[in-house]
Amino acid sequence: MLRSISIFFLLQIYCINVWSQNPAELNNRGVQYLLGEGVSQNLPEAFRLFERAANAGYVLAYNNLANCYFNGEGCERDLTKAAYWYRQGALAGNVTAQCSLGECYYFGNGVGKDYEQAVYWFELSAKQNYAKSQFNLGVCYNHGQGVIKDNNRAIYWLEKAAHQGLPQAQYEYGNFFKAGVGVRQDMDKAFYWWERAARQGYEKAAQALLEEE
Repeated sequence: MLRSISIFFLLQIYCINVWSQNPAELNNRGVQYLLGEGVSQNLPEAFRLFERAANAGYVLAYNNLANCYFNGEGCERDLTKAAYWYRQGALAGNVTAQCSLGECYYFGNGVGKDYEQAVYWFELSAKQNYAKSQFNLGVCYNHGQGVIKDNNRAIYWLEKAAHQGLPQAQYEYGNFFKAGVGVRQDMDKAFYWWERAARQGYEKAAQALLEEE
C-alpha cells in the first residue's frame, strides 16, 4: 500500500516537472508575469520564461521575446536581438512577427532600413488579414516606399484595415475621400471614417473633424 502511494506521488511530481518545462506553459506563465495577471508583475521573470520557451522552439514565444528586447522589458533594450527573434517568428509564419519585422525594416530598427523588405513582410501578413500590416502596406503604396506609388492599392489595403477597426487606417481612408484621390470626393464618407477613428481616441481624426466644422 505504502509503495503504491509512493509511486503515485512520484508520478505527480514527474507530471508537474514535465508540465513546468512545457514550452507553451513557459510562454503562458511569461505572459502572466509580463501583464501581472494572477501574479505580481515581474518583467525579468517574464523575459526568462519567454527566452526558455523560444529556445525550445515555441513560435509564440519568439514574438514575445522579441518584444521584450525591443521595449527593454526585463532585459536591456537590444534592437538587433529584437529583429532576430521577430525574424524567427516571421519565418515560422506568425503574422504579428511578420508585421513587426516589416516595421524593423521600415524604420531601420536592428536592421538596415529597407522599404522593399518591409513591403515583403507587410504583404505576407496583410494577406492573412492582419490589420496593422494592411495599414502599413497601404501607407507604403500611398508614399511609394518599396513599391511604385499606387493610390488604388493604397486605398484597397487601407479600406481593409479600416473595416477591421484600426483607427489610423480609418483616418487615412477618410483622407482619400476628402481629397478625392483614387475615389470620388465625398465629405460625408470622410466624416464617417474620421468619426469612427476619433471615437477610439485617435487625435488626428478628432482634429480633422474640428478643422472641417
